Parts: sequence; C-alpha cells; structure tokens
Amino acid sequence: MEKKLVSSGQLTMILNQRIRPFAEAQGCRVTSISPMMNPNADQPNWSSNVSFVCTGGSRERAMPVIRRVAAKAQQEYNLAPPK
Repeated sequence: MEKKLVSSGQLTMILNQRIRPFAEAQGCRVTSISPMMNPNADQPNWSSNVSFVCTGGSRERAMPVIRRVAAKAQQEYNLAPPK
C-alpha cells in the first residue's frame, strides 16, 4: 500500500482526531512531529515518538495510546517534503 503524503500540520490533526476517543488520552494533544533523518525507502519518514501535551490528563497513561496510534498512522502516512 502506498502511503499518503501529508504536511506536518495535517498529520498532527489526523493524530489528534485519532487519539480523541481514548479515555487515557483525554485532555492530551499532539503538538509536533519529528521527521526521520535519512529513512530507508521501506520505513516511515517520521518518528512515532511524537511530542504531546496533556492538560488535565495523565501523560503516563496517554503515552502508550498515543505511540500506538502514531505507529498505526506510520503505515498509512509519510511527511510530504517541505515546499
């Protein structure tokens, strides 16, 4: 399956939409995505270790959910090159 190219902002929005239903991630949101330096062609070009903040929620409880959602999204999306 070919991955869809999206901007960092679009990917952040996608991840935030996907974590919203999880009780463990209530009050949390992804704030930034880090591109991978020199990824192999068959690997994602961004890290699943995304930056996120939690207001009123627990980072420790949210982290596994957010990482799992990001890892799944890595199978679907790559970051588009900057314009």
